[in-house]
Amino acid sequence: MAGGPAVAGPLVDFAKRSGDADRVDGLSASRTPRAGQLLALNASKRFPASVVPAGAAGAAGATGPAGPAGANGATGSPGAKGDTGPAGAKGETGAAGHDGIDGTNGVDGTPGAKGDTGATGAAGSNGADGAPGIKGDTGAPGAKGDKGDTGTSGAKGDTGAPGEKGETGSAGANGSNGADGAPGPKGDKGDKGETGAAGSAAAYPPIVDVNPFLRPSRSNLWNRVQQNGGAWFNGYRSSYPNGTDESHLEWDIPLQAGTWTIDVVHVMSADAGILSLSLDGSSLGPGIDAYRPQADGFALNEVGTFAGVDVATTGIHTLRIATPTKNPASAGYFGYLTWIRLVRE
Repeated sequence: MAGGPAVAGPLVDFAKRSGDADRVDGLSASRTPRAGQLLALNASKRFPASVVPAGAAGAAGATGPAGPAGANGATGSPGAKGDTGPAGAKGETGAAGHDGIDGTNGVDGTPGAKGDTGATGAAGSNGADGAPGIKGDTGAPGAKGDKGDTGTSGAKGDTGAPGEKGETGSAGANGSNGADGAPGPKGDKGDKGETGAAGSAAAYPPIVDVNPFLRPSRSNLWNRVQQNGGAWFNGYRSSYPNGTDESHLEWDIPLQAGTWTIDVVHVMSADAGILSLSLDGSSLGPGIDAYRPQADGFALNEVGTFAGVDVATTGIHTLRIATPTKNPASAGYFGYLTWIRLVRE
């Protein structure tokens, strides 16, 4: 026992130096035969028959009774699928087969013989024309009857003798003229009567329309009416033959005393002047510049308004519209008037 610890020490040192016992003298161990590896005994403590050289076969012993069937071994897991091998090279295209030989067409049958055309029958002879009938003789005209004798005229009666003319009566004597009376003295001229009261309001409506198509009270160089379907009332009155600073129109219209608004419907153009309005000779303020550049064309149904027009008395007043001035860019003094409406405020 005294030598025990002395032996154990070297053994421990050897175990530490030996490392992994899986190898013996550098060789690995295996349960199945492998080249370069030590083979372990199986469960029967024998080497597998595959590694033992075959000896001479001994006499066959009697067959022992069959042992009970062993339990089925567990099914091993399938092995991993191997990689798909590379596709083989495509074989060469085989030579094209020969075209089949066309069959020969069948022989056409012999056409049947064409029948003979029948003979044309002989044309029948035309019948003879009948002889024209004999024309009868024209009968002799009958004899004209004799003219009857004219009867004798009756005897003309005698003209009666005219009656005797009566004698003309003697003229009565003229009466003497009476003496002229002396003229009376001339009377003095009577005083002038007072101005009558204005007529009823019915004669002076609160809305007065002036239609320029109809003849105005007075006009100068503004006498052409032109139709235009795009304009209100289908047209307008324009200057004629040429607009000048003397072109004007006037209307005598009935107006009640009061304040009025005047709307002037007109056309704008590249040759239009400035429209000015006046009432009884008094200007109604700044005019309406009706000029519009040529590139922009006509402008129909434009409305200019004059508001706050004072009418002092009820009666007939003269409305005048003229073109005394123009825009410097305008080509003329033309006026194009569509309608005028006056509304009492």
